[in-house]
Amino acid sequence: MNQGNGSRVSQLKTLLRKPLRSGLVILLTVVVVGGVFYLSTPQTSTKGSKKGKGGGVGKYSAVSVASVSSSTLTQVLTFPGQLSSSATSNVYPLVSGQVLKVLVASGQSVSSGTPLVQLSDSQDIAGQLSAAQATLAAAQDALVAAEAAPQNSANVSAVSADQAKVSSDQTQVQILQSQLNSETVVAPIGGVVSNIAVSPGEQLTQNTLVGTVQGPGLQVNAILYPSQANELQGHLGASAVVSLADATTNISSTATLTSLSVAANPASGDFSAIFSVASPTSLAAGEAVTVTTTIPAGSGLVVPAGSIVYPSGFPEVFEVSDLTPFHGAPKKTKVSPKKGGSSTSNALVKKISQSLHGETGVATLVPVTLGLQNGGLQQITSGVTAGSVIVATGVTDLSDGAKVIILNAKTNGSGPRKLGGSGAKTSNPSRSIDVRIIKITSTSITFVNSHKKTKTLSVASDAKITLDGKTVGLSQLKSGSSASIHIQAKNGVRNVVSISVPGAKS
Repeated sequence: MNQGNGSRVSQLKTLLRKPLRSGLVILLTVVVVGGVFYLSTPQTSTKGSKKGKGGGVGKYSAVSVASVSSSTLTQVLTFPGQLSSSATSNVYPLVSGQVLKVLVASGQSVSSGTPLVQLSDSQDIAGQLSAAQATLAAAQDALVAAEAAPQNSANVSAVSADQAKVSSDQTQVQILQSQLNSETVVAPIGGVVSNIAVSPGEQLTQNTLVGTVQGPGLQVNAILYPSQANELQGHLGASAVVSLADATTNISSTATLTSLSVAANPASGDFSAIFSVASPTSLAAGEAVTVTTTIPAGSGLVVPAGSIVYPSGFPEVFEVSDLTPFHGAPKKTKVSPKKGGSSTSNALVKKISQSLHGETGVATLVPVTLGLQNGGLQQITSGVTAGSVIVATGVTDLSDGAKVIILNAKTNGSGPRKLGGSGAKTSNPSRSIDVRIIKITSTSITFVNSHKKTKTLSVASDAKITLDGKTVGLSQLKSGSSASIHIQAKNGVRNVVSISVPGAKS
């Protein structure tokens, strides 16, 4: 508590020790959310009653509330990885032959198609190609002449023969050109020649490594837990931030998810993913990095993360029902200072009293199932419905069925929310849960919920009970059956208002 609040509490305690001339005692024992108020209930004058009659003193815990709402969720994933060249290509000759000339050196930048090594032309492929090209040119000239001659049966046959000759000569030229090209080993990709493994005069086969070319880009080989791999499924192209694992530096770059393994590593059980790093970057191959990516996780119901409590080891929230406007702040009362003491201004009482205008209600524990946590918001997958009002802060000292006063009602990020409208009580919240029946009596049901928590609740006299879709009596249900029960809270008391059993367990 800060100094200001401490001072106010001190003044308040002094004030409360002073007798009030009106004969009423107003105990204001809480200034902060989460404390307990002792409030004088509203005293109003109505026809048929005397002013000042009635009322009483009620005990309340001060809380703030939030409405269960739907929100778009995202999931932040972080995993380790190592940088490597995005493309590394080992180079092999297409034909066997002797190295005539090495055309590049290690460390040299090359483009795709750049000649790296020239093999000797032991069969004079270049001479054969030159002769084939001349033969093709002559055949093409003969075809042009035949097509220009008067068209008769003899010329038609000549044109057909010349066309066949041109086609055959073109095929031969292509073969020889391919053979000649094969004697020049070229870079398959652009990048940097990391090494040249051959020397002039060396005899090569098609399995001999000529050299290696590394592409200019970088990629991250990331290691993922199975759950992370599952969450990344369907998100190829997702953006990420890659930063050095060394926390003393701030070097980072953006990246894109380009590959995700579909099977786990049999030795480690982990999955792998590849992120292509954007260029240019000051990162370098071989460095250890951390990859962080944010992916959409759909929409869902959310509540403030601080509203979740674990009274029995399982997650629950306090759902607020029976909301009633409270407008009866304690009356302004003259204070008689103690003898020898300093007088205390009624301004403090007035200021605190003004803060007590709000609404009262009943906080009931409701088991919930948790989903993702997104910043300060916690996803709820079952247990509450959209629009339900739950306690957001002040949950520490609450108990099931506690009466609360709402001093600063706010929805999730949407500003103040009027929780009672014109003054009528809000409808009682209800919920449906799946359970396993343990015991049935004439008026109650004992069950185990999805959190393995045992509860016993009264069954309303007008509860709707169905077995295999047929309306039955409570006594016709059997222990061990799975059921869906509908619970309604009223005045802090929860009752079962319907039970649906799909079938009796044999």
